[in-house]
Amino acid sequence: MRSVTLAAPETIVRIYYQGPELRNKDISDLFGGLSSATVQRLKQKALALMEERGVMRYRSSTVDRNCAFDAWGIDIKEMERCMQKQLKLGLNSNTLALFDENSSKTD
Repeated sequence: MRSVTLAAPETIVRIYYQGPELRNKDISDLFGGLSSATVQRLKQKALALMEERGVMRYRSSTVDRNCAFDAWGIDIKEMERCMQKQLKLGLNSNTLALFDENSSKTD
């Protein structure tokens, strides 16, 4: 089995908080771009957990965010801590881009 790579913590946190359900594009973005077959396999894991927990599915094309993150072993609190640490160290790409824009205006 091949391994998949998670997106940057800020991407994961953004996707988590943008809504209660995940679409195919969200799932692909979480893992840095995946084939549709891999997205479907990941959705099946989330759907199985949804069924086990009795979580209702409102759209046939989406999965519950909390069940999905649990099924895939993504700890949102850990991602938030990681993002905060990156901000503190100045390693967050969004922060660096903003800093670059501001520093070029003063030159």
